[in-house]
Amino acid sequence: GPIRALGAWHLTASLIWVSDYDTEYAMVGRDDDLRIGIQTSAITLGRFDVAAVMAFYGIFIAVWAAVGQHLGYGWPYAAGLVAATAIALWHYTLIRERTREGCFRAFRLNHWVGFVVFCGVAAQHTLHRAGSGRVGPGLGDACGQPSSRHVERHLSQGSRRGGTDRLAGACARRA
Repeated sequence: GPIRALGAWHLTASLIWVSDYDTEYAMVGRDDDLRIGIQTSAITLGRFDVAAVMAFYGIFIAVWAAVGQHLGYGWPYAAGLVAATAIALWHYTLIRERTREGCFRAFRLNHWVGFVVFCGVAAQHTLHRAGSGRVGPGLGDACGQPSSRHVERHLSQGSRRGGTDRLAGACARRA
């Protein structure tokens, strides 16, 4: 269902992000890894390591943007993604020369990318609860209600009306 699909997209974005910061870290010890014979992502990617890291960031942010659009998220969420993009561009300035110090700093501070995305999600939901933001249809929610309230309301209605198979119909009639 829709929750599985969104979960799969979030997992994909997370794995891409892991590839991103793993490559930044691998760029730190490239010389040592070559000397002892370890095959890391930085060695595998060779001279394309910086381009790959930036592509990973781009894909990570694009997947989160697509999920947010699907859920009908607004400006608070987009602000988090803009901040994540700014951090990714700053990381480019840190890793483009492939110095140990720059690459390690990018790796060490990579958590801020996830933090600002999280802040965008949290702000989106906080503003929605306060009534000034919009969490639009998501997870198959044709009523435009936040998922937890939507499910609670329609599960109780479904049980009174003869089962959960009527959830979609009840939701469509309200829309």
